[in-house]
Amino acid sequence: MRRALRHVDEGTRRSQLLAVLEVHLVRTLKDVEGLGGIAVDVHGGTETLSFTTCLKHGKAAGGSCTVREHRNGEAPHVQGTTLPREDNEGFAHTGQHPEQPAGAQEGVVSHTGVGGLTLGGGMGWLSRLGGLTIDNLLGARVVTADGEALVASPSENADLFWAIRGGGGNFGIVTEFEFALHEVGPIIHFGLLFWSLDDGAAALRHVRDVIDTLPDDVNVMVGALNAPPAPFVPEQHQLRPGYAALVVGTGSPESHAAVYAALQGGVPALFDFTTPMPFVELQKMLDDANAWGLHCYDNGCYVDALSDDVINALTQHIPDKISPLSIVLFYRLDGAYSRVREDATLSAVGGPPGSQFS
Repeated sequence: MRRALRHVDEGTRRSQLLAVLEVHLVRTLKDVEGLGGIAVDVHGGTETLSFTTCLKHGKAAGGSCTVREHRNGEAPHVQGTTLPREDNEGFAHTGQHPEQPAGAQEGVVSHTGVGGLTLGGGMGWLSRLGGLTIDNLLGARVVTADGEALVASPSENADLFWAIRGGGGNFGIVTEFEFALHEVGPIIHFGLLFWSLDDGAAALRHVRDVIDTLPDDVNVMVGALNAPPAPFVPEQHQLRPGYAALVVGTGSPESHAAVYAALQGGVPALFDFTTPMPFVELQKMLDDANAWGLHCYDNGCYVDALSDDVINALTQHIPDKISPLSIVLFYRLDGAYSRVREDATLSAVGGPPGSQFS
């Protein structure tokens, strides 16, 4: 109880500080505007891989997800200054239907701030189920360059609302987000299959054929990586380079099991592992590989398909990688992601029309 009260108190203090910050931000921008000829540049986070998870019933992954209000038990208001916390218990909140947990659309790592993820697009484990993070944004509070604090939503300042969903910066400073939730968890189903470098091409072709028929409640991320030094990895394969399929099921156990069995039906994996796990633990699973303080460089592109040419290029160069931290991941772009109208948000977020992988 003491622990829970501490989180509520911290959430209240964060809300109060945010309100004060917004007032001072408005005043500062108006003062600067009055001086004239002074350029002001406010930097926030850019999208990396994830943000903290908000659950309608459960725990917050990766840190305290401060919620100011819960409209009809469905739409949490998340502060633009939401930051990571070492304590993953976080701030829990319950909607009108506590028996049915719900999660916001987040990425795949639990320690990226909500502001950067949302304004950058936001791709993650739930993209096939619910689209990008910006596709689930219902509204936001934005302080504009002239010092006005505005609400941006489909019914208020609709042009600004359209712009911040994929436009990144230069439209204002977002101090609060309101998100739609999706029914998920608290327990999901996870599976991992890992193949050797020698079997990579054949394994990837088989994975490609399986994921072409995925149900919306299953997502498969394909990657070239080193096997983690984790307890579920046989010791002789830990840190071994190869190729993997990460299989996440947010629906029935049977739906996940059917996809997992289909993936097992191709080239035999060096090892595989499947288990139910809490949704918030899924969000933390890749944290160590993306820890703060690593000196990294990343880049990306879109491809129309996981074609033989793409597979051949990947399997030709992956054996030459040096660092065990180097990784290539393919995100499937279909399901709910593809059902959003192209003009609903800035099209640059989703890549060229027809792209199936990022």
